Amino acid sequence: MKKWLTVLSILAIAATGSAVTTRIIRLNSLDDFLSGESEGVEIGVTGYLKPGPAFETHDLKTEAVWSLLEHSNGRMFAGTGLSGKVFMKSGKSFKEILDTDTMAITSLVQGSDGKVYASAVPGGQIFRINSDGGGGTPWAKLPDEYVWSLAVGKDGTIYAGTGPEGGIWAIDRKGSPSRLIKFDEDQAVTLAADGKGRILAGTENGTLYIVEGKSIRVLTSFPKMEISAIVPGQSGEIIIGVNSVSIRAQSQKAMKKENQGNDSGEDRKSVV
Repeated sequence: MKKWLTVLSILAIAATGSAVTTRIIRLNSLDDFLSGESEGVEIGVTGYLKPGPAFETHDLKTEAVWSLLEHSNGRMFAGTGLSGKVFMKSGKSFKEILDTDTMAITSLVQGSDGKVYASAVPGGQIFRINSDGGGGTPWAKLPDEYVWSLAVGKDGTIYAGTGPEGGIWAIDRKGSPSRLIKFDEDQAVTLAADGKGRILAGTENGTLYIVEGKSIRVLTSFPKMEISAIVPGQSGEIIIGVNSVSIRAQSQKAMKKENQGNDSGEDRKSVV
């Protein structure tokens, strides 16, 4: 077994002369490194050190960041809650570009037309924003109260996963929605495009659907588990993340409580 990096030597030149002294610090485990503060340094599991990535912090002064999107033009978009705002980073800072007057921006996607589509809760609304951050306007309105996730099909169709007794919707380029499936006691919380024109949809109760055009079928299920993330792999595999507790159900309760006048007056902050 390889040993940890055990010796770190620091050479210090005395300010009053040319004498050089050596200080030896012994670090015997990864925990020894992690107990300190690292800045701009990557620490490997075998104990190596090398220059790490640089980080920037941006205070959006909202309570939470719900969604992020990196546009093909290089701009970064952030959707927030419990404020329902969209911010855009162009240059060195974020600026607010849309206030939807809702509780949260749950999903951001880049459409085939290059525009940004943002789902907001509650209210079943989807907004469309120009790629330069301008012109944010309501684009589609769904009968279901919560639009949790968006995905873009190969033909440009926007798919939406909804709740609380929701389903999966297909929305054409004009913003007209058509329901593909309705759930009685479930909600579609996560959508992902697999690059082959198909849409993968995960529900709060652990069912994984695959959508091809207007056809939809069950792929597999994870009883009593919320499917919180879906990543289609390049080799055809599907990677999913599941939760034993419904994050969306907790979010719905929190938003209802906030909407009933829970005004603490505290300064809310979100950092990206």
